[in-house]
Amino acid sequence: MAPLTGDGYEAWVAGVDPQTEADHVRPVPEATMPDQPSSPGLAMLALPEGADPLRAPVATSWYWRHLGAGPRSFRLGRRVVHRLADPHAWIKAQDHLDGA
Repeated sequence: MAPLTGDGYEAWVAGVDPQTEADHVRPVPEATMPDQPSSPGLAMLALPEGADPLRAPVATSWYWRHLGAGPRSFRLGRRVVHRLADPHAWIKAQDHLDGA
């Protein structure tokens, strides 16, 4: 019978297997979307981020999307996004509609 002292016993009491403890370290998850787009033409804004240049509440952006008004947006997976230029282009179009 093995003695009840030593490093193995303390690890067993603590519930840790000293040989496999390093194997159970969780890897750091990678970001799902890079912060910087690979191409400037592919830059995207989530719908709440797209409301910032419009100075409109996020709920208004969702309502405009429901009505088919507002800046062009589309689904990308589960997210609703704008291209980076779409909110600015929509503002410019509204300015031209006003006739100013």
